[in-house]
Amino acid sequence: MGSEFKVLGLDQPRVKSLLRDDIPADIELKILAFRTRDQDFYRRYREYVPHDFFAQRYHDDFAKVVDRYFIKYRSLPEAKILKMIFQASSKLSDSKKSALAALTDLVFAEPLTNRNFIIDLIKSSVQKRVMRAAALRISEITSEGGDPDDVAASIREVMKAAITASTVKDYPEMELTEDIDQILKFLTDEYASAVPTGVEPLDIALRGGLCRGEIGMVMAPPKRGKTLTLVNFAAGAVRLGYNVCYISLEDGVRGVAPRMCGAVTGIPVSAIIESNSKWEEVRKQIKALKGRCRILYRPARRITVVDVESVLEDLAAQSFHPDLVIVDYADLLRNTRSLGARWEEL
Repeated sequence: MGSEFKVLGLDQPRVKSLLRDDIPADIELKILAFRTRDQDFYRRYREYVPHDFFAQRYHDDFAKVVDRYFIKYRSLPEAKILKMIFQASSKLSDSKKSALAALTDLVFAEPLTNRNFIIDLIKSSVQKRVMRAAALRISEITSEGGDPDDVAASIREVMKAAITASTVKDYPEMELTEDIDQILKFLTDEYASAVPTGVEPLDIALRGGLCRGEIGMVMAPPKRGKTLTLVNFAAGAVRLGYNVCYISLEDGVRGVAPRMCGAVTGIPVSAIIESNSKWEEVRKQIKALKGRCRILYRPARRITVVDVESVLEDLAAQSFHPDLVIVDYADLLRNTRSLGARWEEL
């Protein structure tokens, strides 16, 4: 590993490790994200890159200093060392030194949320950089000329290096005969972890329910009971002791919570509304539940899948770890990036 980067004229130890799943610490991820110059990152993490810092490109200067330090010492500098480097520089104005010191405090103090978003962003940026380097190297080879066979061989070497360097090995691989014991254990563990929907015929068809990591979709025309179905799925899981996160993009908390009470207790919502005498029974049953259910509202077409991941990370920080996540409903999510045409986004 590494020769392909030299072929491409790239020698970035941190890039290599990132592409091979040796995920860096939070601070390094922020710095790597600075270097992508991706607009989505800056919009989402304004606390790391305030508008005036972004406009003056202070984040670029910050990242370059860290890069030089890393290349020399193969480790990240501490905050106090960075401030000393900035302060000692004769090329920086006093205002820029103060801004970089403030940026240092932000990078080292602010907690990093949604690591997966940033890791994917950086990997995508690295892959683009690798392919650009390959294109430039091929251009150089062809302009230099020489024996056609040698030129073709050099181009093949560059292409092979680019493919190897840009391949992200995130996905497991198995060989059927050699890994059969692991496959059987995987199947056993998967179905043992299935979260029942609470609808017996459906759970039988799904061999127990939705397995961890699976995505289930409820599809139906408008006003045909999609929300009611999802509420019943959530209620069934909560009754069995599973934790559920229910994100509503349409009806809101006040629209979903009463239905959830009715589904969990088996007492119709209309009966709960009409008779206060039912309240104590509802309260008793809800308090006795084995699982917990967090019902959240987010505006329709305002949040993306990335925002949903952020919600889950916030819940994890509050020690709430859902076994089942329900988004009501996916059609009201906003696409992470605008692709120009609606059919492409769908």
